[in-house]
Amino acid sequence: MPSPPPMASPLLASSTGQSSPTPIDPALMKIPLIRLTKAEESVLSAQQKARDNMADRYSKRYAIEIFTPDMIVTVRIPREDQGTLVHARLYARVLNQPYQGRYRLQTEHGILDHLYPTRELNCVDNPTLVGMYIFLF
Repeated sequence: MPSPPPMASPLLASSTGQSSPTPIDPALMKIPLIRLTKAEESVLSAQQKARDNMADRYSKRYAIEIFTPDMIVTVRIPREDQGTLVHARLYARVLNQPYQGRYRLQTEHGILDHLYPTRELNCVDNPTLVGMYIFLF
């Protein structure tokens, strides 16, 4: 059975003595530029901004905060338990982390029964503003 003819390529053409394929004329490759109106430009910029916002919102690359023992944090008080309290958050100290992402907390009223996830805690940047009673309990 005869072998198939070689593929026409510039490398094979020079080695086999065949003529090389003719290049495409650059004038035929020019694509006319499309002019956008101001409204279309504003739509394109708004679309790009929306894409960027969605990429930021659903990106998995965000910093997960890790609390160490003796850090001062705030925890939100549920609305049904707030009563007539002025503050909706309670200062607490991190005692330990029994499970990953779950923390045992101590407040001025004692150790809390439940473990609190990282997303419910806010770190206090300057614990000296909280007061000295946090460090005494």
